[in-house]
Amino acid sequence: MLWHLFALDPSRITSLERTLLRVALVITSIVFVWTFFDIRTYFGDDLRNRVVGARVMLAGHDPYTFVWQPGLPEELLDPVYDPKAHRLTISPPTLLLYAIVAPLPYRSQRFVSFIAEWLALIASLALLARSLPDMRLRVVLLLGATLFVIATDVWRMHIERGQIYVFHLLALSAVIAWSQRGNVDSVAAGIALGVLGLMRPNLLVLAPALLLLRQWRASSAMLATIGVGVAVTFVMLPTSGWQSYLDVGDQYYRTIQDPDSLPN
Repeated sequence: MLWHLFALDPSRITSLERTLLRVALVITSIVFVWTFFDIRTYFGDDLRNRVVGARVMLAGHDPYTFVWQPGLPEELLDPVYDPKAHRLTISPPTLLLYAIVAPLPYRSQRFVSFIAEWLALIASLALLARSLPDMRLRVVLLLGATLFVIATDVWRMHIERGQIYVFHLLALSAVIAWSQRGNVDSVAAGIALGVLGLMRPNLLVLAPALLLLRQWRASSAMLATIGVGVAVTFVMLPTSGWQSYLDVGDQYYRTIQDPDSLPN
């Protein structure tokens, strides 16, 4: 089943490659267990500010300016707080994803995030492997991903902190996979690009690029997806939400120019 998932044919790869892939599977299994104990040991401070932000949004407040005060519910408290820099930096549409798990206890949120991140990585590798035309390149991709991503502290920290970059990778991998199926101007690829742009607004520059390249279906699907995402966030967030999000970004740029303004 795993061979088929990554579009591999055991009869067409060498015995050495099969052995290396089995070793990679063993390493991945060890890291999976290791990261599970990580989320049981550490508190995932990156995940915490996002689920708290989603809870604040659902409560009708501006999550980018909200400051917890004594007497408010503890579920709205981000314990890692500094008045110099608001920690919530994800885009408003991304908050909608965290709103799905926001009502759960934090331990359950940690487990859901853990599973979702691993599934997103596996799905991304499967999509990318299927995008490669050669069996040998697929083997190299999987071995490289194991050596340079899965078996590193970068991936362990991603899981432990509850970061979101693997979901960006999944959207981008979907774009690549659908575009490689002989039709670059794809509605499915455009939807994936729209989701990617909603999560990382700086990548919205891809929309005018698609228009310039006359990729009408992809650009239309991307813009429609963005329009739906933005409209939903306007319904969920206070009217100041988007401007507050932009102000948080400006705040972080200012701290780069003035390091003394960084949190202590």
